[in-house]
Amino acid sequence: MVEALVDAFNWRLELGIRRNDTTDMSEQRSSNFVREEAPSWTSKVGALEKTLCFSEGGYDSMTPESNFLKRNIEMPNGYLYTV
Repeated sequence: MVEALVDAFNWRLELGIRRNDTTDMSEQRSSNFVREEAPSWTSKVGALEKTLCFSEGGYDSMTPESNFLKRNIEMPNGYLYTV
């Protein structure tokens, strides 16, 4: 979850949406910020033994999210991008 949130925050920053309630409209908006990074401990979290699925329709009804998939979790992440 932490890594997926970091990806979502960076996506918003790339769009020019800044935390101080301003919008960067410059041509460099996708690169003129400091990218967020997940804490180092997240790289040590292993995969679940059995697949955990958070979608009633199964894996086919959602967009895969790599940070969850590498931990054997099938979970849509679209809502994270509306934070």
